[in-house]
Amino acid sequence: MKIYFIKLFIINSKRIIGYLLILTLLLLVLKIIFQYNYLVKNKLISSISEQYQNRELYVYNHNNPNTLQENIDKIRKIKFVEEVQFTSSSKSVLINGKNFVMEYALTNHLPRIVFGEQLESNYLNEIIIPDHIKDVFQEKEVNKLLNQYVDVEYYNKNGELKSFECKIVGIYQSAKEANGKIYVSNFNTLELEKESDIGYLVTIDKYENVDKSIDSLTKMNFSVNIYDDSLENELNIYVSLNQLFNIFVGIIIFIFSGVIFYIINDFIHMEIATIALMKAIGYSRLKILENLIFLITVLLLISYMLYLITQSIILMVASKLFGLLVHVDIVLEIILFLITIVIELIVIIIFNIKISKISIINLLKNSNK
Repeated sequence: MKIYFIKLFIINSKRIIGYLLILTLLLLVLKIIFQYNYLVKNKLISSISEQYQNRELYVYNHNNPNTLQENIDKIRKIKFVEEVQFTSSSKSVLINGKNFVMEYALTNHLPRIVFGEQLESNYLNEIIIPDHIKDVFQEKEVNKLLNQYVDVEYYNKNGELKSFECKIVGIYQSAKEANGKIYVSNFNTLELEKESDIGYLVTIDKYENVDKSIDSLTKMNFSVNIYDDSLENELNIYVSLNQLFNIFVGIIIFIFSGVIFYIINDFIHMEIATIALMKAIGYSRLKILENLIFLITVLLLISYMLYLITQSIILMVASKLFGLLVHVDIVLEIILFLITIVIELIVIIIFNIKISKISIINLLKNSNK
């Protein structure tokens, strides 16, 4: 009987080629949207969101009476916190009477070292310097400055000139005309400024936990914002694009469901007498639905094969003409096929009520009107 349904559909449906082409086209469009949505969501959004710029928070409370260590301990109790460093505005310092800008060495913000190594964060007396500082020491070879000790002078909050001795552990490449920065270990900054001016750079383990961490910090009476929002606009664009793709997926699935509905309705309308006769000779409604499922599944399989062939041709042409190499995702193909089967089953179940009303008696009554 299942084969009989297929023969009836092929013989009586003048639109079978059109049905197949429409279903194939919809599958192609759905695959393209899925592919780009996967790229945006799992490649672009994932890679950008997890970069440190989107996981670093600047936390401060200038009216907080707690000590530096007490605040750090409070912040570290948040389970999503990966690292806590303190930071503040840049400070002007003097080395051999020349002006330089000093910043605290923040893990993700240090320049590339060309000689030496990074700072040990537990020691105040280590610094990283720009390579052009050799002129200040009248040194021809910059690498000879490594491991030397220098006096760094600064003005404290009372305007008094103070100094501390630092060991040069790293040298980075800097433009000669630039006012090169001196990077100092992120430790015991109270010697350089008021504790109330210090902020905290908090790195969160994952982007998805940033909002939760902000809520927790806000409840502790801290003020919080993203330390570096340079990637926020780009990330927001990709998030909006992902949402737009989801809308397109919904629209295509709706159209696909409508086409399946129309095909089944068209077949039932053509073969209403056959279905009535089947019920009259003992076929149950479930058995008829089973035959319909078989018919539409065969139609979908043919459309799916046409879709795979068309996709292969398109990829081959794109590779030849434009040098594009797109790998076919088997998992995505399986998901796409399963979606079509689920749509088919849902639509066919809707026709359960319509089939229940088909009978020889109702058919004869309607023909006599």
